[in-house]
Amino acid sequence: MKNYQKIPEEAIFLGYIGVSQPCSLSVAGFDPIQGTHLLFTGQAGFNYKIQASKDLINWADMALLVNSNGVVLFVDPYSTNLQQRFYRTVIPY
Repeated sequence: MKNYQKIPEEAIFLGYIGVSQPCSLSVAGFDPIQGTHLLFTGQAGFNYKIQASKDLINWADMALLVNSNGVVLFVDPYSTNLQQRFYRTVIPY
């Protein structure tokens, strides 16, 4: 017979701690010298990754946004000479 130890109920946590609100990423403008301006809105107090792709298949990390107030402006200086580029937001684990 195996020896089992009882775990107190207060030691068991079934909740989820993390982002509970949706976020959005939109193009706020383009400057031929500075690049693409992106506006991120999401739940404050969490960090979010911005990723970019040329083909929607291969994605590369561009930045880690520290979202302290719910809105972050990000400028992609590498987009000035590109015909097209796709962006997405990822919540790092």
